[in-house]
Formats: sequence, C-alpha cells, structure tokens
Amino acid sequence: IVDAGISECWPCYLLTNGIKQKVASDLENVVFIDTIKAGLTTEHEPYGNVDKAHYDASSEILLGKLFVQALSSVL
Repeated sequence: IVDAGISECWPCYLLTNGIKQKVASDLENVVFIDTIKAGLTTEHEPYGNVDKAHYDASSEILLGKLFVQALSSVL
C-alpha cells in the first residue's frame, strides 16, 4: 500500500498525516509519501480560481513519480 499526505489547507492535516505515517511505520509493505516535505503545491491552478484542496498539475506529476518510487521500494 502506498499512501500520500494531504495538503496543509485541511484543518486536520497534521493529525491525518500523522496517522497515515504511523500506519506506514507499523505495517509491512506500507509506504507513506510526505507530500509537504516533497514540496507539492496547490496554488498554481486552476488559473483565476485556485483550488487549495488539491495539488496543482506539476505537483500531481511529481506525486505520480513519488508513487512509482515508493512502489519500487516494496516490490
């Protein structure tokens, strides 16, 4: 299982990401991607109406690459 953190715009992001990280550290073959540490951003799209709840396109591409790296580490 590969899971990724949620962005800082969510009120409970620290708690949620902490739980996700704890599960990953406690269980075998579970990986947590720290999206904040990876520098993923939300502020670039959609233009004129930024969606802070979701990562922007360049960050989604990076997240996909991080998922591939994470899967490679457990396969």
